[in-house]
Amino acid sequence: MVKGIGEASFEDLMPWLMETLTSESSSVNRSGAAQGLSEVMGGLGVEKLERLMPDIIATAERTDIAPHVKDGYIMMFIYLPMVFTREFSQYIGKIINPILWALADENEFVRDTALKAGQRIVSMYSDTAIEMLLPQLEQGLFDDNWRIRYSSVQLLGDLLYKISGVTGKMSTDTAGEDDNFGTEQSHKAILNALGAECRNRVLAGLYMERADVALMVRQAALHVWKVVVTNTPRTLREILPVLFQLLLGCLASNSFDKRQVAARTLGDLVRKLGERVLPEIIPILESGLDSDQSDQRQGVCIGLSEITASTSKDMVLTFFDNLVPTVRRALCDNLKEVRQAAAKTFDSLHSTVGVRALDDILPKLLKQLDDPDVGEYTLDGLRQVMSIKSKVVLPYLIPQVCAFFCVVCQ
Repeated sequence: MVKGIGEASFEDLMPWLMETLTSESSSVNRSGAAQGLSEVMGGLGVEKLERLMPDIIATAERTDIAPHVKDGYIMMFIYLPMVFTREFSQYIGKIINPILWALADENEFVRDTALKAGQRIVSMYSDTAIEMLLPQLEQGLFDDNWRIRYSSVQLLGDLLYKISGVTGKMSTDTAGEDDNFGTEQSHKAILNALGAECRNRVLAGLYMERADVALMVRQAALHVWKVVVTNTPRTLREILPVLFQLLLGCLASNSFDKRQVAARTLGDLVRKLGERVLPEIIPILESGLDSDQSDQRQGVCIGLSEITASTSKDMVLTFFDNLVPTVRRALCDNLKEVRQAAAKTFDSLHSTVGVRALDDILPKLLKQLDDPDVGEYTLDGLRQVMSIKSKVVLPYLIPQVCAFFCVVCQ
């Protein structure tokens, strides 16, 4: 009707739809207004879309508007793609961020609308807009807000399901952690659609989210992984270089949660591929203690702690001569948080190899107590160790300290 008769004959229609779109009365009314407004814009042509979209996107991005107003504008992203299928594709990159932010909103109805909008975009543009969709979703996997991480995993899963031609509705709850339901056909479809580099990056991020600090994120990532991956050990070997890059970036992050996720992922990698990955991981972590960034040094200790707790005694002993100097250096670090993390690494090391950890680490620390450069830090490092392993360390330290003072007095 609007297309045939013209906008002038419906001069009250657009204002009424805009008012209903942001009304507080009912989400059903807002949804109807969004659909009606999208159809009216379709009747008026692409020029109307180009004129209104900047304002729609700008309003959807605002953080100072009422939830029902944001909800109405996000609803436009559900219906506009259905009306302007081809023409709307140019706006995908611009609307993904507002959708992701809305997915982290405190109001459940806003989050539900944003998820529907994201799923509509994924469903309609998975083949033609991968380059615009994926970067935003990959970034969302490592957002500080757990709700954005959770929604990014969901939308990334929808995209991978669409590309591979599988359904994500199968139940994987009763399957083991590394049971896989992916097929070789779906594996090839994802590889062909994304390319090897992009595929490796996406799966590496997804694998890390299996160790997220938020339970819902872990469960969602594990489900997607099981559905799209055919063989976990083989896939891990394929994505290992990219996964290492992400791990090191997270270990060096200012975010404690990201460092924890990276450490847990390292531990999981060691459990699955220990003999292969340890020779590559240990030198990388050792060099991390030379970093000027205190957060990275702390991340190294967290990673080493997970590794020693996750691998066999034989493997730890193989790399023991490399681990000891690293732990000893970290216990004398000039940052307290690093020393605290190093004490936990010492705890894991002692639990694995026993008294040898005491013999190779503590005596040299005692000798450094009178060093004016590191003596103060060394003393606190010993305190941190005592706070964790006092029952083991105190009986060992007292004779050592007495012998040390006897030598000094003589």
